[in-house]
Amino acid sequence: MMVYEEYLDEFIFGYLKTSNIINDAGDIQSIKWVNYTVDVQLRDDFDPVTHRENWLSILEGTYRDEEIELDENYGLDFITSDQIFQSMKLLNDSCNVFNQTGGTHSALIHHSDLGYVFAEDIGRFNALDKVVGLALDGGFDLGESLLVTSGRLSGEMVLKAAFAGFPVMCSVSAPMCSGVCIAQASGMTLIGFVRGERFNVYSGFRRISS
Repeated sequence: MMVYEEYLDEFIFGYLKTSNIINDAGDIQSIKWVNYTVDVQLRDDFDPVTHRENWLSILEGTYRDEEIELDENYGLDFITSDQIFQSMKLLNDSCNVFNQTGGTHSALIHHSDLGYVFAEDIGRFNALDKVVGLALDGGFDLGESLLVTSGRLSGEMVLKAAFAGFPVMCSVSAPMCSGVCIAQASGMTLIGFVRGERFNVYSGFRRISS
């Protein structure tokens, strides 16, 4: 991985979660770094092989109009436009490295009671993984949280968010067809082009409340 050297443990934690390898922090016994290699020990009775979905097969299924069966942990019943705009403003206001360099992606998770966590990285997947790790460390219920990103809503990005259990995913950028298909199949509300006082909703319209 080419990764910005900040929140590296959280990056690994989030990567395992968004890859559907672990359920929560209790599945990890230890994370140890030796130079640029990481050794992750899972709990003795946990089998990641039987737990993990084959995400490539799921992506292929979206092009055959097949139903995608994911673990739905979507406890967030509705979200207002004000919440969406507020979360995007928090993301934009937090992008210190991007404002200095123009060379990073960012991701933010907003919970109505716990506040928000934010991460930047040179890769959009890395930023997502880091912020998921930070949120889980902070005790966030991802099924009650809003995910905001700066990157394109590709199939891989949306699938990672679905595996993590987010009910709503927003971006300042555009969605791809694969991302919309996965959002629709997994029951996620997908929102793109959040700019100024407007946005586009591509799936999960029922959650949007005026």
